[in-house]
Amino acid sequence: MHRLKIILVSLLLAAISGPLLAYTIYLKGGSKLIAREVYRVQEGRAIITLQNGTQTFIDASEIDVERTLNANREGYGTALMLDEGKVVEGPIVREDQKEESLVDLAARGETMTRNRPQARRPAAGDTGGRQVTAAGFIDLGAITRRPFANLEVSSEIRRVFLGQGVEAVQIHQGTQPNSPFLEITTDSEASVFRALKVSADALVHIRTRYPELVDGFEVFLITSSRSRAGQFLLTTDAASALAEDRINVSDFFVRQVQF
Repeated sequence: MHRLKIILVSLLLAAISGPLLAYTIYLKGGSKLIAREVYRVQEGRAIITLQNGTQTFIDASEIDVERTLNANREGYGTALMLDEGKVVEGPIVREDQKEESLVDLAARGETMTRNRPQARRPAAGDTGGRQVTAAGFIDLGAITRRPFANLEVSSEIRRVFLGQGVEAVQIHQGTQPNSPFLEITTDSEASVFRALKVSADALVHIRTRYPELVDGFEVFLITSSRSRAGQFLLTTDAASALAEDRINVSDFFVRQVQF
């Protein structure tokens, strides 16, 4: 508790100079932590980056996932700021990066998709008669939804997503036997990037536990209004690069999105 008070006092002092971007993590005991970004779950521990850049961890079971998710619903977290001489906490609203901003991002990705070598797309005979996108990829939005063959793997994927505060994910059987198909609802550029990062973390984790059962993920992003936000084939190498920050998530989107 003393440690938590020190963290909060430091944040209050920093707030005097202006808004402080934050991700609020609520604990089941009633207290909360203000982190710099979304926490990561590894082997039952929540890895948290504090505002000063220091990393710490707590047992993931201590986090009130639902309250944390609701508090950071828009994907931008919260902010500490001065209001009539008092430091208050409130949600960050950035209208410039709502669903409309995905249009520009998608346009850049579509341009790069058209410029990719044709060899990266499946040949006509390899689609299994499935509907394809304008660029020739199997259309993940049109494939039949059915549960992934291995319930244990599916449950573990969901656990990773919930542990990182993302609940709007459905796990289906992909186009290949060892490829889970993840359908994730994303309504902002930030939530798109977050979904890709969590997908990468989940694949790295799943490949460690079930290397013989999962080769990669097929990821389909869709908005609440059922508009496409992009589809991806997430390989082990790509997931490792994203999880280890060896590639910027926005660059990954533009380079790897399939149209």
